[in-house]
Amino acid sequence: MPVPSGTPLLLGRERDIAELVGALGLAAQGTPQIVLVGGDAGIGKTTLVADLERRAGQLGFAVATGHCLDIEAGLSFAPVVEAVQALLGSLDDLGSRPSARRMLSLLDPEAPRSSESFRVLDDLRRTVLEAAAAGPVLVVLEDMHWADRSTQDFAATLSRTARGGLLLVLTFRSDELDRRHPFRRTLAEISRTLGARRIDLGGLDRDDIAGIVAARMAGPPDPSLVGSVLARSEGNPLYAEELLAANPEGVPSHLSDLLLARIDALDEGPRMLLRIASVNGTRLDTDTLAELAGLDQTRMEVDLREALDANVLRQSGESLEFRHGLLREAAYDDLLPDERSRTHGRLAEILQARVDSERDPGLSALSRLAFHWDAARDLRRTLSASVRAGLVAKRLGAAEALNQFERALSLWDEVADAEAVVGRPRADVVVLLGESAAVQGDLERWHTLVRKAVDMLGPDTDPLLASRVYSALASCCFHNEDTIGAEEAIRRAVQYAGDSSSEELARALGAQSEFLNRHGHFGESVEAAERAADAAVSAGCVEPQVDALTVRSLSRGYLGYIGEALAGLERAIVLARTAGLVANALDTTVYLAVEYIEAGQLDRGLSIAGEGFGEGLSLGLPMQAALCGDAMLRALLWRGRLDEAERRLEEIGELGAAASRWPCPDAELLLARGDARAAAPLVRETAADAQRASRQPEDTDVLTELELAAMLDDQRVALETAGSYLSVVDDTDSPLIAAAAARIGFHALCLGRSTHGARTDDLRDSAARQLQRGRAGLTDEWRPTYHGVQLALAGAYAARLAGEPAVAGFREATELAEPFGAYLALEPRLNLAEELLAHGGRDEGRELLVECWKTAHDMGAHDLERRAFRLATRTRVPLPRSASREGPLSRLTPREREVLDLLARGASNKAIAADLFISEKTVSVHVSNLLGKLGVANRGAAAALARHLVG
Repeated sequence: MPVPSGTPLLLGRERDIAELVGALGLAAQGTPQIVLVGGDAGIGKTTLVADLERRAGQLGFAVATGHCLDIEAGLSFAPVVEAVQALLGSLDDLGSRPSARRMLSLLDPEAPRSSESFRVLDDLRRTVLEAAAAGPVLVVLEDMHWADRSTQDFAATLSRTARGGLLLVLTFRSDELDRRHPFRRTLAEISRTLGARRIDLGGLDRDDIAGIVAARMAGPPDPSLVGSVLARSEGNPLYAEELLAANPEGVPSHLSDLLLARIDALDEGPRMLLRIASVNGTRLDTDTLAELAGLDQTRMEVDLREALDANVLRQSGESLEFRHGLLREAAYDDLLPDERSRTHGRLAEILQARVDSERDPGLSALSRLAFHWDAARDLRRTLSASVRAGLVAKRLGAAEALNQFERALSLWDEVADAEAVVGRPRADVVVLLGESAAVQGDLERWHTLVRKAVDMLGPDTDPLLASRVYSALASCCFHNEDTIGAEEAIRRAVQYAGDSSSEELARALGAQSEFLNRHGHFGESVEAAERAADAAVSAGCVEPQVDALTVRSLSRGYLGYIGEALAGLERAIVLARTAGLVANALDTTVYLAVEYIEAGQLDRGLSIAGEGFGEGLSLGLPMQAALCGDAMLRALLWRGRLDEAERRLEEIGELGAAASRWPCPDAELLLARGDARAAAPLVRETAADAQRASRQPEDTDVLTELELAAMLDDQRVALETAGSYLSVVDDTDSPLIAAAAARIGFHALCLGRSTHGARTDDLRDSAARQLQRGRAGLTDEWRPTYHGVQLALAGAYAARLAGEPAVAGFREATELAEPFGAYLALEPRLNLAEELLAHGGRDEGRELLVECWKTAHDMGAHDLERRAFRLATRTRVPLPRSASREGPLSRLTPREREVLDLLARGASNKAIAADLFISEKTVSVHVSNLLGKLGVANRGAAAALARHLVG
């Protein structure tokens, strides 16, 4: 059942509670404590203090609370008297408490009152200290921003003279303390008192707001609702509660009244200025505001100073902004509808003049313009501004492109002659929307929208428009199945583009080049890319030129021209950045990083990928950041830095961009750890993606499939995987692909040596052809690359399959692999050890096998560790004693061990997340993984096993 609204929830205050509990403990030991608890209205001060009062009561404290009120009651010391009366009410023996006796007399309504305030102050103070001398006392004075002068004097005096088991807690609203507030001086004085500490409560985080939503809604919180409530409440729990209880699109009336009261208290000038400012967002654009309000600079500054002094505004760096976003919303909602749209229209006119005066206006200016024309209900100018903003956002790879193009299309039928207003046909805008969705990783929506654009074409459609749409469809088909298919879409795109150089011809030829690259025809891909680049240069369009140069470089790399490929990719990045094509530059950065990594320059590749990862995060491009992260994962894995790779994987997972990434790097890491069960669905997903898009699988992906089959001892799958791949690449003109294909084929045959028949004969012949092709095309330039390692391994596995000693082949593969890192070199080293042990090199083989086992064990490469252990058992090679004690905990990663240790102590997922500084979702993944590795059904069983194994 949902928790009733109004029931206080104490969430996200663990550190503040710990500090207050610490103060309680010191006070209980006789060391006086003063705590100042500040925060904006609704931030949870009262709830926090109520929790403290409950804890204090359980510890035997006398608890006394007084409340300052926001009314002029004319009563001095009223909150202090309220607190002291609570202390006096529990007294039985007044013999040792003279101040308490005097206070009882003073508070007796039948007795005459003393007019000497200083005597009252001293008696109140002494009464509290007498109680603290007898036992621990908690005195709470709430809302000191409303305290009268006498109450402030009491608090300051008691703070200076506190002794015994006293904990004095004063709460106040930070947002009420303007520059001239009388409590500011008292607050500063008490803060300087020995033993005083201050707790400033900030907003709650997303997890805590999700807890409020879940409690009020009695079910799993909707992420979009949580995000909306968090953004609008800014983490204020009271505001969050009020928003949940009301229309999510508006500010609840009683909350609005509370907020507007602060604006209404201002003079007319600043009050009207803030109402006008509210149409432009929480942050004030003072340059525009003066023109919008029709004020001179001096008058506006006077009005803004009054609002700042009243804490309705606050200073943020060099800017001014509303104290809280909901305060701005309340002021905005208070405008009459026509008043609101007129103000938006006047502001849009100002912004339009500025945009028109700029040669290349930025995304922020264009987005702001589109928003205000929309709010002013000027549909024609909204449509124009939205498309302009969308084009700039798309160039930058910003997610805002989606919103802008969606708004434009929603207005299309309502604006007469929309095509003339925008300067392009509707189908183009539909394609632009689809491509913007693709940049954000939504490949399915991309395909749906491009197909919609195709359906909009007719017999009388402009051929160049048809070419653009079919080029878009071809790119789409690289990732999605389609009834037309990429090849036919490209044919139509080229046909409709005609022979003249144009952007359309450049894009059509670029799509053709990419199609040929994806299907292993690299020489033809280079030719098409060069024609595309020439057409792009002639037409003066940069983006298709960048794309053509990128594909040409990749294709030249697969033909063995590594240096040329690297230089070409770097040129493409410079060209893209110069043109402001940020997303394109980051896409090519991914390829450049991978190319350097596969060329054996891992440090350079890691550096490029790391810079791309950081840039993608900073620019709000999660897909590009994730793909750069994947490149880093592979380099870290090959280096044997598996723990670091797992930490990086956690960071990538936090991006929420999993749908936009190939899952293969994740699977490679899981297989390295020996977790075939967790890796299997990811491996199958990668294979299915390639099949769906009718593209040639990556050789690294196929090797991952082969590794999984080997771990599962599934000879049939190994042979089918290899046979399928070699049939796809049978006519490739790349010696590098041939090298990888030969390695895959002969490796699979070695795994399935007990299987014979026509299938294995065909696979053997195909692998032999690829080995010959790879050797024939081998050059000194690509021999030291990753594919050079594959060629050496192919020769070694071929010799082993033929029953010949393969020592020389695996030694060569080891020498080539070692510069890439300890993990990549482990397999050839382990195979070399096996060959040495079988063919007369037992001493060297024994030493190498022990080294392989130790390296695998130390880096946590559990699959290779187990293979080394089995080989040592079979060949009777003694390993260090710790190998014989290999237990189930050795299967866990270091991070999983940390999670298990905390789990064994009874920690919840949330507590584990807080302790390890990771998300609860990531903790959940780790828990699931470790349950599978340990072979237990639940958390309790895992904790029990951990306690048993570690004692």
